[in-house]
Amino acid sequence: MKALIDTNVVLDILLHRQPWYDNSAMIFGLADENLIKGYIYQALDLDWNDFEDSVQYIVGESFSADYIITRNTQDFSSSSIPAVTPEQYINIINN
Repeated sequence: MKALIDTNVVLDILLHRQPWYDNSAMIFGLADENLIKGYIYQALDLDWNDFEDSVQYIVGESFSADYIITRNTQDFSSSSIPAVTPEQYINIINN
């Protein structure tokens, strides 16, 4: 399964933001275990000055995601890709 990991989920991990850290870290764990392909890692490898530009580049170049994982699902209300929170995504894959 392919998933676009929104930058707010990455920042939850990097900044240990509560109460979102645990679920966001689980998403990265799924990508580390190759259970999902999280394209955000490619953006980190670009080593560009602007992280968000890196993400936009990779997303534009890459794929058709099955889900967008974000805490701000309303930001993607016009998207053709379903936007779900980390908690919702974990529930989806566990069912």
